[in-house]
Amino acid sequence: MRPGGTARICMPALNLLHDLAATKVMKEEGLTFCILMCLSLREACLLRAVQRLFLRVLKGRVVPLLALNERNWKIVSHYMNVSADIFFQGQPRFEYSYDAICVEAALHLDFEGLRVLARRGYNFTAVHGHPRLLAFAREALRSGRLSHLSALRALEFDYSSVVAACAAAGEMSEQLQLDRTVAIDFLGSRLVFRRPALEFTGRDYIEQEIAALCASREGLFRVPFVLASFLRAGACSGCLVRPDSCGYLLLLALASESFNFVYLLIKEAIHLEAVFECYRVQLLQLVVRALEHRRFVALDLLCFCGYSLECSSADVQNKFDSQLLGCLLDEDFAPVERMCRLGFSLRGLAERNEAEFSAYVQSRLEAMPQAAKTRVGSTPFVEVVAGTQKPPPPPPFEIIQVS
Repeated sequence: MRPGGTARICMPALNLLHDLAATKVMKEEGLTFCILMCLSLREACLLRAVQRLFLRVLKGRVVPLLALNERNWKIVSHYMNVSADIFFQGQPRFEYSYDAICVEAALHLDFEGLRVLARRGYNFTAVHGHPRLLAFAREALRSGRLSHLSALRALEFDYSSVVAACAAAGEMSEQLQLDRTVAIDFLGSRLVFRRPALEFTGRDYIEQEIAALCASREGLFRVPFVLASFLRAGACSGCLVRPDSCGYLLLLALASESFNFVYLLIKEAIHLEAVFECYRVQLLQLVVRALEHRRFVALDLLCFCGYSLECSSADVQNKFDSQLLGCLLDEDFAPVERMCRLGFSLRGLAERNEAEFSAYVQSRLEAMPQAAKTRVGSTPFVEVVAGTQKPPPPPPFEIIQVS
């Protein structure tokens, strides 16, 4: 049996179901839904050329539920966008319970799912009294799992009442009552942090220690090592990468061009988009400096984090026009490629610098062999390069309907 309580469908049965879906035998929507929910998400998306009823049930109910059960956040995000955006008018809609998604993601320590909610401005305090999360915190206190408690704190979940209840009942794990020591050796010095284990996930302790290190330039090189040690001890980077906490660490990691440092910060981060917004000016300055000094690693790391210039105004994007236009004229495409990955609009560049861009394209057309010109066809080359509209995002799955 599958975790959702459904049996796995063997390939002959799937073929039979596919044949049934292509006929007009099934008329009852409820029965169709029950049968299709026996599939996995992969099996449901493998169905092809199904009749209209199956297509409606698949896209409108089965696929979004299976995606949530299997925590396929790409498809879940697609349905969230469909429900919230008139751009998707006419596509099947499915309304998720954000509270249920939050609880499931938290119980499975699925930070990607929590990040999907944070990206949509979800208020995590809505589930702070949820009995399943309280039971999750109680079990973590009994078993001494600091990582679970730290993940709850990343959601600003207050489990102090659970701590008091477990302490009064004598159910607290001994591991949480003992002192925990984190020691990091540097050349000629050693840093030692000693606290009761539960305080490592307590409010502000780690933030204060890291802020003290960042207060002096001489201590900055120690920050990645101290951070890695705290995470190894059970802390969660989601507690740190927040606008009201140590979000500035992301700037430090990007400026140091350290993939390991950046990965430590973002692998469990929940509020990345809020950090991007909070440090919008500083991140833009970082992009400008990185492009100016050809520090492509910093640009690649920004792209890896999910940072984008796509929503920036034209006034922001035109800061890069002269540099990128010069790169195009010199046929230096590495900076242009990386800036486009960050969401820079090549079409906007062409529109703002129409004369220069047209002259550039025309000179390259004249230098092309005649055979290559013929392949371009009658469409102006400027439109081929920069004039096409960005197509709407395709759905993450495709099921074909038969008439």
